Amino acid sequence: MIGNDKLRYAKILRDDAARAGFKINIKTMSSIQMYSSIHDVPLGITRWQGRPLGTMILNLVYASDEAGQPVAWNETRWTDQEFDRLLKTANGTLDLEERRKIFCELERIQMERGSIGLACWQNIWIITSQKVQDAHAHPMGCVLFNNTWLSGQKA
Repeated sequence: MIGNDKLRYAKILRDDAARAGFKINIKTMSSIQMYSSIHDVPLGITRWQGRPLGTMILNLVYASDEAGQPVAWNETRWTDQEFDRLLKTANGTLDLEERRKIFCELERIQMERGSIGLACWQNIWIITSQKVQDAHAHPMGCVLFNNTWLSGQKA
């Protein structure tokens, strides 16, 4: 695990668990170490982001291969045949509204049968002048100005 945000979260988790009688030892490691030992740690804190389509992350870290075995970066080794079937359907669904319905089912399965413990969502936002138009927060925290423009009004 790397980054102050993940270490801060690990400490909160450790302190909360201690009140319930669980002992958590925190071991920080580089990304390279984490990904090479992804299945050897009892609990890892990983941030999966930066892919423009939800199916990309689901295929990468929560799916099963053709033999029904967890894909390489499936940290929890969780498999679910219904999830895999719906994910394959979502991969081939071009209609956004239809894909959205499938994703609702995928999310329901993850909440009910669980592939991970999702403790929080990260809010991403930017602050701009009223003159700045079409500037939007990006999931990676970067700011893209390719469609941004300035209005003629004074701020």
